[in-house]
Order: sequence, then C-alpha cells, then structure tokens
Amino acid sequence: MTTETPTESGSENRSDIESALAAKTADDSSGHSRIMQIPVQVQVVLGNMRMSVEELMKLTPGKEVDMNAQLDDLVELVANGRVMARGEIVVVDQQTSRLGMLVTELTDGSGLD
Repeated sequence: MTTETPTESGSENRSDIESALAAKTADDSSGHSRIMQIPVQVQVVLGNMRMSVEELMKLTPGKEVDMNAQLDDLVELVANGRVMARGEIVVVDQQTSRLGMLVTELTDGSGLD
C-alpha cells in the first residue's frame, strides 16, 4: 500500500489541472479555426432605391433603373445584412472586364455608423 504526502498529491492535482487547461485551450483554438472556415455570403452594394411592386412588375429588359448612386460613391461590403467595409470599385482584369473592390474603410459591423 502506497501513501502519498499532501505535497505529492497537491502537485499531482496541479499537473492534472494544467493538463486539462492545456487540452481545453487546444480544443478552443481548433474550434476557433473551424468557425473561421465557415463560408459567409458577401455582397458589394453599389446603391439602392425604393420602388413599388407595380414598378417592379413593369421592369423589362433594356429598362433603365435610376439609383441613388454616383460614379465616385463608395460601395459597401455587406455580410449577413451588416456593412463590414466601404471601398471603391476597381478593374481587376482589363481583358476579362473583371471588377473588384478596393477597401478604403473598415466598419465595426454594427450597422450604426
């Protein structure tokens, strides 16, 4: 039969606690890593407008829709309905006419700014 002195038992418990904390930290970081991999639908919004259902139903190909936007206005990067950044439209690839967004401002995502 083995007996433990209080000091040995205390250091053993401390080691178990430290191991458990290290494992929890590793679990938390892997959980964070998994969360960071979740895809999010993102939109770049040039402008917006209000129209009635009647106006919407009268839309046809070739019909111009007047927006409240100017060529030099900033666009908004929106994720889950919240503005996350603002920026300028840029040409990414001249040959394919691909457009992109140059981020000029980050927001806090609260939608209150």
